[in-house]
Amino acid sequence: AQDIAADFVCATGDPGTLICHLATTWEADVVVVGNSGKKGLRRLLLGSVSNYVVKHSPALTIVVPWDGSSPVEYLPAEIVG
Repeated sequence: AQDIAADFVCATGDPGTLICHLATTWEADVVVVGNSGKKGLRRLLLGSVSNYVVKHSPALTIVVPWDGSSPVEYLPAEIVG
C-alpha cells in the first residue's frame, strides 16, 4: 500500500472558495467533497459547494453523493476532472 497524506481543516468563510484556495496552496492531487443533494430552487438560490469546487479546483475532484443513509455506510463516488 502507498502512503497517503491527508489533511483536515475547520475554518469559516465561503466553503467553495476556501476549498479551492487550500487545494492550490497545498498543491493537492485530489479533493474529496460531499454533495447534499439539494435540488431545484433551493440549489439555485443557495448554490452548490461541490459544483463550485468541480469548476474551480486545480485538483481532481471526487464528489461523494449523500443518499440520506448513515454517513458511515459506503457511498459511491463520482470522479470529475
